[in-house]
Amino acid sequence: MMADGGSRISVQAHRTVNVPVGELMAIFMNPHLNGRWNSGLGKQILKQRGGQMVAHQVYPLPWPFSDREFVVACSENIDHARRTFYQSCRSVEDPAFPAGADNVRALFLHLLTLKLLPLHYFTMGCCGGDERTIFKSPMMAGMMQGNMRSMMNGLMKVTEHNNDCTQKEVADFMVPSSVGKPFKDAPGTFDPKMHGRVKDTMMGGMMVMDRTEMKKAGAPHNKGITWEKYCEHRPATTPGYVEKSPNVGDLAPDATIKSISGGPDSTLMAEAKKAANAAGTKLVILSFDGITCPFYRAYAAEDLYKVSNGVPHLHVYLREAEPCDVFDAGGMHMTTPLAMKRPVPWHKTEADRAKIAKETKGFFETFMGDGKCNMWMDTMDDNLEALYEARPWRQYVVDVTTGKVVAKIGLAPFNMDGKCAVIKKACAKGGK
Repeated sequence: MMADGGSRISVQAHRTVNVPVGELMAIFMNPHLNGRWNSGLGKQILKQRGGQMVAHQVYPLPWPFSDREFVVACSENIDHARRTFYQSCRSVEDPAFPAGADNVRALFLHLLTLKLLPLHYFTMGCCGGDERTIFKSPMMAGMMQGNMRSMMNGLMKVTEHNNDCTQKEVADFMVPSSVGKPFKDAPGTFDPKMHGRVKDTMMGGMMVMDRTEMKKAGAPHNKGITWEKYCEHRPATTPGYVEKSPNVGDLAPDATIKSISGGPDSTLMAEAKKAANAAGTKLVILSFDGITCPFYRAYAAEDLYKVSNGVPHLHVYLREAEPCDVFDAGGMHMTTPLAMKRPVPWHKTEADRAKIAKETKGFFETFMGDGKCNMWMDTMDDNLEALYEARPWRQYVVDVTTGKVVAKIGLAPFNMDGKCAVIKKACAKGGK
């Protein structure tokens, strides 16, 4: 670093910590959290400049020394071959941050190098060259998992209580004007008077959600996420909607399911009984899946699996949760750390659905174990999705000896802590 007058101070430091790298990256990748790891930082102001974050930082010094201030821009890079994360910060000039009269402006050059943990510590299908990943940048997605869980759960917690949520609680959150609350045009809320959302930003501009494939698809998709799109793709979350899905104590609806590998058709309950018999349990989790929901692929699918206590899952892949060309609701399909490895459009054929179902099966097996994901798919008329009101994804726990529902989670992806609690409680005895 160089202070006024040209004097140069060279500083080098290192420290080894025994902390999961995902927890570290959740902090280092978010400039708003600089104070969490930089104890000397007294004050910080952030500005977005041309796709890059510029920070004005002040470091207080004891009397008689003047405080030091820096204006820096930082960039990050990941070397997958060396399993190393690099963050480089350089001093810049910015008219928004003129030199303070009471401070000494210093020039700052800082290279921070972190050596990541061995790759088997990572989850989310991001283990180096593992072809089962569904992420464009699997290591980035893995490192950001903790941060994404915290941020996204905060955004999608729709109640003051910590339980799972009801349909009305979801509708009140999604359409705040329906209960007399002001509408703020931001991701996650909707209104009949809203403008189409084509591009959104979060985290002070650090996360850009650009619906690039919807723009390419032409009218009406190129308008982005509109009120009409919301009502078409998420009808169960709209105000006044009357739920038709089975409740606890009801018989679980049965219907045809399709093989993802071209085998013969079967039925939902027939395969549920097979799964229970193979595991020696009476309970089975019916997991209706849509991996293009960013919440589901980021952490929700894995979190729900981890609390299931060995109860077998029967997975059924549904109509696409957020197809890139017609309903990229969260804007995370093509951009952000959760971007998909390939664009997944609206399913036009069984082959389209089978392809992403196979990829999802492989991804789930990165945390379930090889060969442990029993994946089927819904028919192209989306019959099971309608019967269980499962979009974008949903889980039910069924007792195969009675055919009845013993637990269900509410509409996704809201109140994830409450959803995990529902599954954990239902599976407390391991399905026996």
